Amino acid sequence: MVTAAGLTVPANTVEYKIDKAKVVEFMSNDTSIYPGYAVSFDASVTTEIVATTSNVDPKCIGIALNNRLYDETNQKQYDWDDAFPARVMVPVALLHDGHIVVAKSKGAVTAGADVVPTTTAGKVVDGTVAGTVIGRALSAATDGDFLLNL
Repeated sequence: MVTAAGLTVPANTVEYKIDKAKVVEFMSNDTSIYPGYAVSFDASVTTEIVATTSNVDPKCIGIALNNRLYDETNQKQYDWDDAFPARVMVPVALLHDGHIVVAKSKGAVTAGADVVPTTTAGKVVDGTVAGTVIGRALSAATDGDFLLNL
């Protein structure tokens, strides 16, 4: 059992490391999650994750990674571009673990700025908007990909 952002991670997760940063695979049936999206524990199914939709979400746990997705039921791996079943294991870089990831912005992000989630599913923005800080931008972007240090 691991913890993320002060929360206990459900037992049906898979934990591993990439370049010494902790990565955990969480079950999800949210088909709106894409690599670089901020994710949170689902309020209705506490063992699964969804794309974050609040800039002050205390359950935001990390950023979805571009690793392969895993379907436990059929014992099969999928790429993000594949047609995959609704319930898959999504790899997530946990917050505050020093992981550097590619995140998706909605609006402008300035290099060096604190970053917070937005109300647009999975997207993050420069910390000039009030919210829960999830990391620091290492590069700038406007409505696109940028490097984020969790």
